[in-house]
Amino acid sequence: MQYQKKHVVSGSVYSHQPYGIFLQLDDTNYGLLKIPYFPEDFDCKENKWPPIGSQMRCIILDVEETNEGLKIVLSARKSDFDHFAEEWSTF
Repeated sequence: MQYQKKHVVSGSVYSHQPYGIFLQLDDTNYGLLKIPYFPEDFDCKENKWPPIGSQMRCIILDVEETNEGLKIVLSARKSDFDHFAEEWSTF
């Protein structure tokens, strides 16, 4: 799959880190959902985060190709979905 900014993706929670959640997007690619990009109504206490294996829907904020593979930055904030939905409607 080709990942691009502003695309909506679903991923499985792969790991919890002090700074956010890694989502497995496919067999080889992972995205990082940093705490500031958690949904607005989300409880940011780590023990309240979605369990490993649960599904989350996010929007891609940035994609960077590195020597180790793709670095994908995600957001699950409703405001980001709304912002890009407005942008999409102008096409």
